[in-house]
Amino acid sequence: MIASLLLGLFQFNDRPLGGFTDDGHYVILAESLVRGSGYRLINYPDAPLEHAFPPGWPLLLTPLVALLPGNFAVLHWYTYLFWLAAIPLLYRLFTRRLPAPYALAVAAVVALNPSLIQHTSRVQSEAAYIFFAALTLTLFDLWNQKRREKSLWLLVAAFLLALATVTIRTIGISLVAGMLLFLLFTSHWRTTATVVGILLLGLLPLAWFNMNQGGFLVFSQLYRVHVDDVVTQLGYFLRFWEHASFFPPEKLASFVAPVFDLRLMATLLSPGLNRTLSLIVLALLLCGWLRSLRRLEATDLYVLCYGAILYLWIVYVEMIQPRLFAPLVPFLVFYLLYGFDWLLAWLPSAGRRHKQTFFWGVVALLLLANLGRNGVQITRPTPSRWVDLPSAAAWVRENIPQDAIVMTTAPKYLYLHTRRLTVASPERKTGAIAPYIEQSGADYVIIRPRVDHQDEEERPAEQFAASNLLPFLQSDPARFQLAFEDQSGSVVIYRVVRP
Repeated sequence: MIASLLLGLFQFNDRPLGGFTDDGHYVILAESLVRGSGYRLINYPDAPLEHAFPPGWPLLLTPLVALLPGNFAVLHWYTYLFWLAAIPLLYRLFTRRLPAPYALAVAAVVALNPSLIQHTSRVQSEAAYIFFAALTLTLFDLWNQKRREKSLWLLVAAFLLALATVTIRTIGISLVAGMLLFLLFTSHWRTTATVVGILLLGLLPLAWFNMNQGGFLVFSQLYRVHVDDVVTQLGYFLRFWEHASFFPPEKLASFVAPVFDLRLMATLLSPGLNRTLSLIVLALLLCGWLRSLRRLEATDLYVLCYGAILYLWIVYVEMIQPRLFAPLVPFLVFYLLYGFDWLLAWLPSAGRRHKQTFFWGVVALLLLANLGRNGVQITRPTPSRWVDLPSAAAWVRENIPQDAIVMTTAPKYLYLHTRRLTVASPERKTGAIAPYIEQSGADYVIIRPRVDHQDEEERPAEQFAASNLLPFLQSDPARFQLAFEDQSGSVVIYRVVRP
């Protein structure tokens, strides 16, 4: 836990808050709740209702946002504490199937996983989701051990926590589904009926909230549209053999052994060997999950449900989004080592001591890979975007009136760091630039003229602003006057002259 804490601390400021869009999104929603403005994006002039994000994480942020406004460092610590608190809960879940020393080794590999540290050190919902999911599964496991003692309160508490997890991230519905499936598979019919009644009552507040926002039951308005699209094209999604290209084995294996997606590995081993090793890792992981079915637990069904939903989403958006894998990673690491332990059991020629040596050797390799990848993340240079935009924010704070509206490709970041209302820069899909600027009411426009088109961090809006919006502003100097340009020419700010 101490090592995880230190590695996370080094990554707190790899980008400023608001640099990941979603982190700023959550904080702005929390500020809106604190102000009593409702569940709105108050950085925009019209403060639109939020139609995508569930309210759980913004609600958890509200105490600190109210008590320490503008203190983003505290929000980083607060978020990361959820992750640190989840580690002992995960360890306890691992001890259900592995001896304590082996379970501790798995927990250590999980605690140092670079993907988990990277995503839980940001002010996003991953850390809180993982904590509440682990706490829910722990309570459910306690109930399962004590069910003969009629400890129904543990079961009720577990399902109420599961509902709380759904309010943090909608995919938490997989947790509810996994627990219900476990009750059905273990023939707890009467208990299942009781739990369903409790769930329906517990869902009422969330369903009421979502329906007021244009959604349905646990789904916000935006995700309701996604669900409708998936349901109407279900046959396409079920033809999984057609979608293998969306799931490169090197990328999947790197969530548990963070080396296979590195170009260096493909160069050293050859692409074919690198893919073969990735497939072996995934096969061991699958063996670990299948082995766990011999003594079925709710965790295994939760992972299955989460994985099924994640599969649908990846095919839907046609890309892997690493942050969505973060809640699965602790269990995937466990299944990998659990599967490897199973493989060792099938080696009759190897003695017990040799098997233990093999197991601890693999654990050591995973720990070294995790530390190395964390080192890469810590020493990686800050993307130029997050060097340029802070200088623009500093100028805005000192020179632009409080009631001005600023157009930028990073509206949430700029609002949080300047407290000026913001609007998003036009993109290719927004149509003509002139009416867009007029309707937005923007008084100033921030642009980065030199965009590194090879930089994966650069977004389409940034590229469109440099290649289309900037020439448009320069073509009409009477209407768009240059107000600021930094010494390196990396940021320019234009003032919109209105009649």
